[in-house]
Amino acid sequence: MSGMSNEEILSEPEGSVQGRAFELLCAAVNQVSQYGPPTAAAIKPIMAMLSFNSFNEQKLGFKNFRAFLDAAAAQGAIEIIRPAPGQDYRLLVPGSTPALQHAENNDAEPPEVNRRNRNEAKVPRSHQRIRNDLWTTFIDWRTSFLRLYDVTTQYASKIPLQPLPFEPEYVAHLRRQWESDPDRFRVIPLVSFDEQVSWMRSFAETVHDSSLRDFLTGALDSERPAGAFRAALRAYNEEQARWTGYMVERVAERINKFANQQGLVIDPYDRSPSSLHAQPSDTPSPTKAFPGEGLAVDVVRAKLHAAIDAMPIHDLLSLQIPVGYLLMS
Repeated sequence: MSGMSNEEILSEPEGSVQGRAFELLCAAVNQVSQYGPPTAAAIKPIMAMLSFNSFNEQKLGFKNFRAFLDAAAAQGAIEIIRPAPGQDYRLLVPGSTPALQHAENNDAEPPEVNRRNRNEAKVPRSHQRIRNDLWTTFIDWRTSFLRLYDVTTQYASKIPLQPLPFEPEYVAHLRRQWESDPDRFRVIPLVSFDEQVSWMRSFAETVHDSSLRDFLTGALDSERPAGAFRAALRAYNEEQARWTGYMVERVAERINKFANQQGLVIDPYDRSPSSLHAQPSDTPSPTKAFPGEGLAVDVVRAKLHAAIDAMPIHDLLSLQIPVGYLLMS
């Protein structure tokens, strides 16, 4: 029952919709149970991510998320560890035995939420940028996703290994394409959590300041090495920028290795004009005339059409178009 719009979901029988929502809840809890019983606050954004922002408890008739959890518990879908006053619910899937110790992850939150919200495509303006579709696909270390490169569109994507409740149509469509025409795709290998931590260790060895180098090494020996490493760098802007450049180089190497192994030609870098940023300055720049000033609208329209015709697929997918124009087409 994947690949449905919100309108189709809301037209389903109430019990069916709630059952699918409870399945989504269990999937979210199972994903992070190795980090200990997750809180309700941690689970809701994971459900949003797994459903590609389709889940909304209020559209299912619940006043708030806690009411949704109470209903799930009443149906036996989950177990709730009741909190002390002022504390959040903690959640268990019936019969599960989650770890009591937090496993290694990249911050205090589970990496499924934290990586996407805080570390996705963070390339400073002073560095050449990796194409966004490649960057987000290659640095995602989650084992629950399938990473695909479409040789027809020359675009990288990732989808959950198994269909998820409330999965939107575009994800279901990509899954159907993969299943019906696998020769069109190349599977992108996982760059694991351990390998990315090894990049951090290699970078730490290049830091000249011995006290900072020892600080980073100690952070990487903690229970949450990736998050501790990034937190340690936040106060050192120059080293943080140097780390990002180092990370970009490592990701570009992996993309090139993948392309060579598959016999593909892939430019890992974003060559669009919007990716070329000058170093920000504190000095106000002189006022400049708008570049299209004085051109007739038909000339501008013709130039725009010509530019669109020349764009590769990853630039076309980055275009920002007011929704009204899409409804008119």
